[in-house]
Amino acid sequence: VQYLADPGAIIIGASLYGVGRLAHWREVADLGLHGTEAVAVSGALTTVLKGVVGRARPYVSADTTPSDFRFGRGFGQGAYQSFPSGHTTVAFAAAAVVTSESSHWGSRAVWFVAPAMYGGATLVALSRMYNNAHWASDVALGAAIGTFSGIKVVRFNHTRAHDRLDRWLLGAEIAPTPDGRVAV
Repeated sequence: VQYLADPGAIIIGASLYGVGRLAHWREVADLGLHGTEAVAVSGALTTVLKGVVGRARPYVSADTTPSDFRFGRGFGQGAYQSFPSGHTTVAFAAAAVVTSESSHWGSRAVWFVAPAMYGGATLVALSRMYNNAHWASDVALGAAIGTFSGIKVVRFNHTRAHDRLDRWLLGAEIAPTPDGRVAV
């Protein structure tokens, strides 16, 4: 299930954006773009936190405890990048974006979309604990960061009508040229 988050979220987001642009479905392109933005924002925050906090993963040794933190130890050492869970962060960022976007569309499908998306994200979080890669607090903070990032990215992009990135990426046209090439 963890592959749904990494690399799945980036592949799905980029694919939605590409399909939306090619088929002229603005809502689908919007969903793909904002999903990818939320994954990038939450992923960057999580990466910095992992490096600074330097928490040992549960599998490091038999006597490892959840309180095994050391400032800066997580930079470049995967065994000490437990807090927060990156896979969980990405999964919840994607869930928050899909749920927020479907709500923004005014669709009643949000009542089905939200439980499915957040349920899938929860499965990713549980799989990280089941595989002994994270502590419960790692996935809890990852879920909070991902959800917050996803909601904020969608809210920011829908309240700022003159956002340059959205205007450029959602306003650009992809079309074939007379000589058979593709132009943007």
